[in-house]
Amino acid sequence: MLSNPFLGILFVFFFSLNTFGELKAQMLAENKSSKSYSLHSDQEIIQRLNVIPNNLVHHRFNKTVRSYINTYTVKNRDRCEKMLGKMPLYFPLFERVLSEANLPSELKYLAIVESALDPNARSRSGAVGLWQ
Repeated sequence: MLSNPFLGILFVFFFSLNTFGELKAQMLAENKSSKSYSLHSDQEIIQRLNVIPNNLVHHRFNKTVRSYINTYTVKNRDRCEKMLGKMPLYFPLFERVLSEANLPSELKYLAIVESALDPNARSRSGAVGLWQ
């Protein structure tokens, strides 16, 4: 079973799109950095994680996951939005190939973890591409 906090973060991010404008306005009004803000309470995130189908990935919530959620929904939101914008291009291709190979469609999320859907991504060890 895969256990990666990023998958849960991705789903929480989808739910965060509507409230980001309010958070940004509040941060600007109070002249504070994004480090001290979060879009959702811990309880709200746990509730959202609990409704995600749990066929392949064990969802967990802890301080590390909370930090990643804040990073992707507040601090690096632009980068995450670009990645999410690439999903309609790549995911249908991944789903078709995974289906043909009788593999779980959830494996498509590994490309997000490995490369943020950047075909030019390069790892520290020199691996290149979506899947590295």
